[in-house]
Amino acid sequence: METVIIALPILCVASLALGTALSMYQVMQRCKVTDRFTSVVANDFQTGYRRLVRNRRR
Repeated sequence: METVIIALPILCVASLALGTALSMYQVMQRCKVTDRFTSVVANDFQTGYRRLVRNRRR
């Protein structure tokens, strides 16, 4: 019985640590996706601007 009493809090702390680690991993992945998305939007904006300038010259 004492083993169960000791093992239960250890399992709770371990699952809490695992959940925290997975949450941090997910947040870091979102940051990377957001950075890539921002650069893609900037690149599309520059391409559209170049197209607009090119069309004005005609």
